[in-house]
Amino acid sequence: MNAQQQILQKPKLLPVLLLRGYVPESGGGKQLAGSLINLPVEEARKVVKLGIAERADDF
Repeated sequence: MNAQQQILQKPKLLPVLLLRGYVPESGGGKQLAGSLINLPVEEARKVVKLGIAERADDF
């Protein structure tokens, strides 16, 4: 597998600030409110839409 293929397979992550506790779909245990975490794009969009987190990037 070359470097370009590895880049294509790596999911893009977005930083979000949690407004309440959340267990990421990838596992790893519950993250507490106030935590700044990186989530895959689709999951980040979902938690922002549901009011669980807010965007923490320079958009």
